[in-house]
This record gives sequence, C-alpha cells and structure tokens, in this order.
Amino acid sequence: MKGGRRGRTLTRRAQFYLKTLSSKIPGPNLLPEHAVILDIASHGRYWRSSPLISVSVVALQAGLPKETTWISEKESDEYDILKALGEYLPGHDTVITFNGQAYDIPFLKKKYSAYGLPNPLAGLSSRDLFREYRSLRTVLGLPSGKLVDYDEYIRMHAESGAGSSARAELSEASFGLTGSFPAGGETSAQTHSSCRDHSTGNAGSALFSPGSEASTSEDAERTLRILGFDAVLELLGGDFASAEAELSEDLVIFHIRTLRDMPCRIAFHDGPFHLTARDRTAALSSRIEDGKIRFYHSDIKNYVYLPHEGYAIYKTMAEFVDRSHREKATRENCYTYAVPGPAFLENQEQVSTYVRAALIYLGSRR
Repeated sequence: MKGGRRGRTLTRRAQFYLKTLSSKIPGPNLLPEHAVILDIASHGRYWRSSPLISVSVVALQAGLPKETTWISEKESDEYDILKALGEYLPGHDTVITFNGQAYDIPFLKKKYSAYGLPNPLAGLSSRDLFREYRSLRTVLGLPSGKLVDYDEYIRMHAESGAGSSARAELSEASFGLTGSFPAGGETSAQTHSSCRDHSTGNAGSALFSPGSEASTSEDAERTLRILGFDAVLELLGGDFASAEAELSEDLVIFHIRTLRDMPCRIAFHDGPFHLTARDRTAALSSRIEDGKIRFYHSDIKNYVYLPHEGYAIYKTMAEFVDRSHREKATRENCYTYAVPGPAFLENQEQVSTYVRAALIYLGSRR
C-alpha cells in the first residue's frame, strides 16, 4: 500500500450518497455549526490488512443536518474515499465520533500516512461520545455502553417528552444520488451493512451486502440523535437555569428549569432522590427523614463519616472523634442535613446550592 497511489490523477466520475436528515431530532441545535460527525466501517480492526469500506459524515448545511456517505465497491476505492474526506473537512473545527478516539481517528491517521496524504483530522478538536457518556450508562440503566443502547433509550422514551420527535427521519424529497464531486474526490459508491464495532470481521467476504442501503449510515445518524444527552450531562453536572422548592407531604420537590431540552423523558432514582426530566423542565424530589433532608458533598476526601450520628463531618473536626467511631467517607454516606423550613425553601441561593449538590450526586453514580 505504501505510496502505491501517491500523486494519482483522478478522472472518473462516481457516486456518493447524500441524505438530508429531518429537523425532528431530540432538541434544537444539537450539532454545532462547524462540527462534523464521523463514522467509518472497515473489514477488520487492523488498518494495514483491513480495507476501508465506508465513511459517513454529518454536518449542518443551510441549518439542517446533512449526511454524506462514501462507499467503496473494491479495495482500490479506499484512496478515493480518503481524498474525498480530505476535501470535505476544511471549514470544520470539531469531529464528533462514538469510540472514534480508539478506532476511527487512529485508523484514518494510519491510512492517510500509508498513502502519503495529509491527514485532514490533524488540528481538529475531537469529541468521543463513548467516553463522554460513559457515566450515563449506569445512571440510565443501559445494558451496555454501545451506541445502539443510547439510541434505543431515546426511542423507547420518545413518547414521553421532547423526544417524541427524536427520530432523525429521512427527508425523502432530498435523498438522492449524485455523480459529481470536486476534482480529486470522486469515489465509486455502493452500500454496506453498518455495525458499531466498525468492522465486518470477515475479510474474505464480498465488500458489500446487496440491498443494505437503509443501514449504510445508521451509526452516523445514531450519533446525531444521542447528542441530546449533552443536556443530561449538563444537568447532572449541576448546571441549570433556575430552581424552586415546595413541600409535599414527606418530600421536598424542586422544580428545575434546564438550560437545554432533554432528548426524551429521563427518569431514575438513587438514594433519597428521584429525578424526572422532559423538554426543558425537571423535577427533583428529596425524601424527608426525621424532618431533615440529606445534603450530599462531592469533595468526599475532605470528610469522614460518623456511623453513630448518621452524618459526615470535616476531617479537621474528626481529629477530636475516637477512631472507632468514625469511618471513611464514601459517595453514599458523605452527607450532612438541611432542614426544609421556610428559611430554606424561600432562600433561592440555598435551594440552588442544594439542587446542584443533589444533581452532582446523581451524576456520580458508577
């Protein structure tokens, strides 16, 4: 492969797939203006012996997410796909992938180097949603950390929130094929069966599965849809617009205005808390215990837990407590108490501080 097609002049015309995705995605403006979603598929995980089957990208054009997929009919088309991607990426500053920092980006880097082509990904910021969303797997109760699990969560809960329009449906009127592409970027195109481990695992098979057009770029579309989980991470990081509190029998309910729309209805509980969120609102309930509510602290290393008293104190104060009466603080026991009386419920600053601490606690579940 090394240098075998360097400097080749491309003259033939070929096809690539262009698809405009519906604006009915989980929340507005999921994809930043100069960002591009990238997904590749190959015949195996080792770049030297694994031909590149396809590359899909999604970026905004005229305010709508548009997807382009280049697909090779034969191994020699790999060079053309790399050239086409290299001409597509200028003007973008961030590449978004799912597990791309472990696979897509290193794989392409090796391919570009082997052909003696400049790497268009060099210098671009990179987001890997597989890594960024890892904490959500436990919080949401996903069976695994696969891309399809996040996407399926949105689909299953779409009816209950903003995600009712969460499917990135195709705009049939704008789906088509074209034979034109900038000089040097033409590539022969067909379709393939997409899978998130990026490889077919069968290097001896034909490159493509006939009739698999519908699945050629599923993972790029899934990556677009799950970008809505940025709003969930933001909320569980303690970032929100406002919060108000009210008493309701044995609960304190905090009504939260989020900064962005949720991708779908979110609901889960942990410890004394129960959180539900949809659209741009969330409700956090905290169970009252003996007239008090737990206030969790995230700086666990600065606390010790007193099992007889049932709360945590600063380590500096623990110097005066017998060692047999104190324990190492953990996520589950690093809390003090707040009294949900009028002085607390009507104090906007205290309410916001409490909500922020509770959300960070919920987001720290592993």
